Amino acid sequence: MQLTLDFSNFLAAAAEGPLTVGWYLFLHGGWAIALVVVVRQLWRARQVNIEHAYLHRMKYQLLAIDVPRLNEQSTKAVEQIFAQLAGAEDKATLWEQYVHGVNQESFSLELVSLGGYIQFLVHTPAHFRDLIEASVYAQYPDAEITEVDDYTDRIPHKFPNEEYDLWGTELRLVKPNHYPIRTYPHFEHTLTQKFADPMAALLEILGHMGPDEQVWIQWVLTPLHDVHWKEEGMHEVKKLIGARVAHTKSLMSRYVNDPLNALYGGTGEILLHGMGITPIHAEAHAEPDAPPSLMQHLSPGERTTVEALEAKIAKVGFHVKGRVIYAAKKEKFSKPRGVSGVFGSLLQFNDQSLNGFAPNKKVTTKAKYFFTKRRVAARQRKIVSAYRQRSKHLGYGHGMILNTEELATVWHFPVMDVKAPSVKMTEAKRGEPPVELPMAPEELEAVVTGLPVEE
Repeated sequence: MQLTLDFSNFLAAAAEGPLTVGWYLFLHGGWAIALVVVVRQLWRARQVNIEHAYLHRMKYQLLAIDVPRLNEQSTKAVEQIFAQLAGAEDKATLWEQYVHGVNQESFSLELVSLGGYIQFLVHTPAHFRDLIEASVYAQYPDAEITEVDDYTDRIPHKFPNEEYDLWGTELRLVKPNHYPIRTYPHFEHTLTQKFADPMAALLEILGHMGPDEQVWIQWVLTPLHDVHWKEEGMHEVKKLIGARVAHTKSLMSRYVNDPLNALYGGTGEILLHGMGITPIHAEAHAEPDAPPSLMQHLSPGERTTVEALEAKIAKVGFHVKGRVIYAAKKEKFSKPRGVSGVFGSLLQFNDQSLNGFAPNKKVTTKAKYFFTKRRVAARQRKIVSAYRQRSKHLGYGHGMILNTEELATVWHFPVMDVKAPSVKMTEAKRGEPPVELPMAPEELEAVVTGLPVEE
C-alpha cells in the first residue's frame, strides 16, 4: 500500500480545486483513515445498543425519601450519602463490557413538584435499594423511605399534544468539568455562621406551582472509573501557578490505558507519518532555570481559583446528566413562573470566576426560523423519553462531572430554618420500645399501636 504523497502531484491537484485535492488524498491513503472512522462509529453504535439492552434488563425502584420536619442535620450529611453511593462503582471486564454490554449502573436523584406538592425521590436499580436505605438512615435515622409509582406517567409522552405543553432542557457546565460551581460552604455567612440554604428559593418556586403544573428536576449520577478529569484539573492548576507540566503521553502508554481510542488516534498518526506528515503535539515545556511555581505572585482571585480547583478534584466525582422539565395544561402554562423561576434558583450556584449551569441549546425545546413546531415537538418527545428512562446516554454530549460537595449543594433536604410547608416530611420521629420491657407480646403491640388487647 503506497501512502507517500508526491508533492508535485499534490500541488497539481491543488491547482484544480478542493474536490480534486480531496480525491487525491483519498486515493493516496485517505481511504484508510475514512475506513477507521466508519468502523469506529459502527462499533460505538453497537456498543451503545448492547449497553442499553443490559440496563433495560434490570429491575428498578422509585423511592420517596421523607425526612423529619425538625431536621437538624447539615448539608454535609447529604454529601456523606453521595460518598457512600460511590461504592456502587464496579469495573467490568473487557469480555463483559464488549460482549455482554455490562456498564456502570446509575442512580437518578429527583426533586419534583406535582401541582405544588414537593417530593425528594431516588430512582435506583432494585439491588441497590439496601445501599440507598443504609446511606440515608446512617445520616437521617428518622427518615422514611417508601416505594412509589412513577410520576412521569402523569403527562402525555407524545407531542404535540392538544391538552399539555412542555418545556425542557439538559443542563451543562459553562466551563470545563474541573472548575467547580458555587457550593454550600459559600452560602454560610463568615461572621454569623448562619447558613442561607440555596434550596429555600427553589422550594419556594416549586411550592407555588398550580394544580395543573409540574416541575421535574433530575440528576442522573454514574460513579466514575476514569480519573482523567482530575488529571486535567491538576494540569490546569499547574498552568495557573506557572509550574512545570508533564509531556503528552506516548502512543504506547495510550494503548495500555485506553486501547480503543488510542487505536483510533494512533492509526491516524501512523498514516500521517507514512504520508510524510509529522503530527504536532502541543506539549508544554518549562525553561530549565524557571522557578518551580509562581504561586506567591498570584492575585487573590487567581489564588482562590487554584484552591477551588484543587478542592474539587480532591473529592469523589460522578458523571452527571441534569434535566429540567416544566409541563402544564396549555391554559395554565406559564414560562415566567415555571421556567424563569426555576432557572433563577439554579443560577445561585453560578460563580463567574469558576463555573455554573446553563441550558444546553441543542436540547432545549426551542427552535427558530424553519419548521419550528415540528422541531420543538421532536425535542419535547426526546427529552421526555430521556427523562422517563433516567438515561445517562440519551441527550447531547457526555453530560458533566460533579463531585460529592456539588451534588449535595444542588440536591439536599431543607434544613430546619427553611419554611417549606409543601415538602413531604415525616411528622414525628420513629421510635421503638426498649427490648427489655417486661410485657407480653400482645401488651407490647397494644402499647405501640394504641389498640386494645384482644381477650
